[in-house]
This record gives sequence, structure tokens and C-alpha cells, in this order.
Amino acid sequence: MLVTGASAGYGRRAVLHGLDLRIQAGELVGLVGPSGAGKTTVLRLLTGRADLLVGQVEVLGHRPSPRRPPPQVGYVPQLDQVDWDFPLTVEQVVLLGNGAWGARRPWFSRRERAAARAVLDRLGMAGLAARSIRALSGGQRQRMFLARALLHDRRLLLLDEPTSGVDVATRREVLGVLDELRAEGRTVVLTTHDLNQVAALLPRVVCLSDTVTADGPPAEVLTPAVLERTYGAPMRVLWDGSRVVVIDELSPIAAVIASGPDPAELDGLPALDGLLAR
Repeated sequence: MLVTGASAGYGRRAVLHGLDLRIQAGELVGLVGPSGAGKTTVLRLLTGRADLLVGQVEVLGHRPSPRRPPPQVGYVPQLDQVDWDFPLTVEQVVLLGNGAWGARRPWFSRRERAAARAVLDRLGMAGLAARSIRALSGGQRQRMFLARALLHDRRLLLLDEPTSGVDVATRREVLGVLDELRAEGRTVVLTTHDLNQVAALLPRVVCLSDTVTADGPPAEVLTPAVLERTYGAPMRVLWDGSRVVVIDELSPIAAVIASGPDPAELDGLPALDGLLAR
């Protein structure tokens, strides 16, 4: 996947400027940045859903466009963009993905249903095929969309905030599944606003603020200088063992750490472990 000198957006309004990005097959990459930085637009650009104004984009040997989205690409939207009251079952959502076998007819064969249930079983959702989507937990909803992509053996998975709005255990579970898919040779690109529980655990992080401001391993990318350039605000970076921890410079815990308090001053402040679990 290669993006070169790309300016992109919607109509004539550019959201991204001068974007250069190369992602190799089998990578797991996180896109981070403030709201409006263009994270979702990058994913849409890779699927042909955003307008390329300048530059070049190549995805799996294809140039994506609205009429010709690249094959073998699975897109998982933000959960809050889905109408969860729509009367569909888990199995129906999996089978009705882009390029699904039954997308042009109102019924599915026994073979198709068996394949859908097999991939649901692999993702720990055995027995949920007939459940209404409105009855799923956040983690189950994410796994359902992953199943839809995996059913058709997508080589590139694009996930928009896959850990947003889920609890700590579910977040770790989703990241574990994504790492397993990467180990199988699939390429995974996700957006996240969570610098500590998601971005810091990924092998590669790309910081965005209308363009790429940094690209590399978390320990090299999540630095005070890069974060201020990306987010437009000062941030403090600590080390928790071998892991980077980012704290807003204006947060109470940052002020206490900076002042070198005695233990009594920590009363009423969240412990570092509790802060990271949010």
C-alpha cells in the first residue's frame, strides 16, 4: 500500500495535505491524531470513499475509486455510525458485507451460512449467529464486523476506532485478535484516539495532523515534541517499564509528578495503573 504526495478530502475541501505513507503486507499500524486530523479520511481514501485531489494512491495493486473499490479490502466502521436498531441478525450482517456471496439476492445457501458460522466460531461468537445485532456487546459488535471481513478473506483490514467505547478486557481482546490476523499475513490499519492502551501497544504508529507528523515505533514516535506538533498542546511522556505513557500536561497527575510530591499529596489522585485503564 502506497500513498504519495496525496491531498484528499471531500469535493474541493482538502482534509489531508502532502500525505506520504507506505505500509507493507503483514503490518499492524495505528493512526493517531486529534479530532479532524484526517484519520478516518485516510481509511476512506484507501477504499475510494474520499476524493483524491493531488498525488497517487495504490492499494493491493489497484487505484481505489468510488466505482472501483480495491478488492480484498475489509472496512470496519466506527460503532456509533451503525444503526443498531435495524432488524438484522449477526449472520445476516456477516453475509451482507461488500462483495458477499448473497449481496444480490435475498437468500443464502447452506454452504454460505456454514462458512459464516465457521468464521464467527473462530472469533469466539459460536451460537450468536441468530442473535439480533442490537443485543450484542461492544466487543461482540467489533468481532461481528471482523467476521464479515474475514469471511471473504480480505488481505487488508481497515478499522475505524475499533476499541472506542469498550471496556479494558474487550479492548485487549480486540487487539489480540488483530495481532493474530497480522501474524497470519494480513495487513491491519486502525485509527485510535487512545495513546496509552492502544497506540503504545502497536508495533508501528503514524501521527497525523492534516499530514504525517511522525511515523515509527511508539517509543520513537510518542515524544513530547512530536505530540505537541501533532495535537497542538504540551504533553508529558513517562516510561512504565518498557512502555511509553502519555499524560496531558494539564492533568492533575502531571502537575503532581512535575512537583515531586510527598506521598500525602497523591491522595485523591488516580493511580497510574488506574489512569492507563481508562
